[in-house]
Amino acid sequence: MNFDICVRCDSCGSTNFTCSSSTGRTDAVYVSNTDYGFGGDDSFDAWVEIFYTSGDRSSCNNWSLLFDSDAFIPDGAAEADCD
Repeated sequence: MNFDICVRCDSCGSTNFTCSSSTGRTDAVYVSNTDYGFGGDDSFDAWVEIFYTSGDRSSCNNWSLLFDSDAFIPDGAAEADCD
């Protein structure tokens, strides 16, 4: 089975939509937001969408979705900047 993951951020009147569409490996989209320290509102909204793209739908394989609040963002990775 192959699924794509997309993340959409809405902040400060702009929309950022980023997708990862790899075949044969784990899809990942990294979401970032500048941390302004104490006293500021660093909150943001992000919508996650999972899309079926290919594979045998009768195989019934398990899949998982992981949210990690402190992940390192590799160079060249799909990134949604939610500033």
